[in-house]
Amino acid sequence: LDAFIVSFGLMGVNLGDLYYATPFKGNRWIYHRLKVTERREDGAEMRVDIPPQLESYIKILQEGGDGQWWLPELHRVGSKKHTCNEKINDNLRKWQQENGVEDFTFYAARHSWATFARQKFDLALVNDCLCHRDKLDDGRRYAPSTWDERNAVNKAVIDSFIWE
Repeated sequence: LDAFIVSFGLMGVNLGDLYYATPFKGNRWIYHRLKVTERREDGAEMRVDIPPQLESYIKILQEGGDGQWWLPELHRVGSKKHTCNEKINDNLRKWQQENGVEDFTFYAARHSWATFARQKFDLALVNDCLCHRDKLDDGRRYAPSTWDERNAVNKAVIDSFIWE
């Protein structure tokens, strides 16, 4: 559940990108989306500000680390990205059954983030945050969104929840 919350809070980052994440400096994590890096001229670069609401969840995933990986707990959960995903989803299904929630897998964090973002922001900006391509790409070449704008979207989504 901690990894799910971290994914949601970091603009719905995929598990693969979290699994292979390297340490961040300051409060911004810069990485390249593994799934689409090769297909994009910008290398699918992401520059995500770390919301303060995530600090306690990130610390849980960093415990016992050797500094090689940003979130070493994910590597203890599964020795490979695929097994890590399976184990996380197994645990999420158990949580789902205990709490009467339907269809709750790790990837739902990304979908949920997009759903909440879309309620307040236009689709083009939400797509930019998710590093998606769409029919609006030609126009964005002339008036691209900035990382400050994208992080403001993430902040608005995160700030709409009560964090304990």
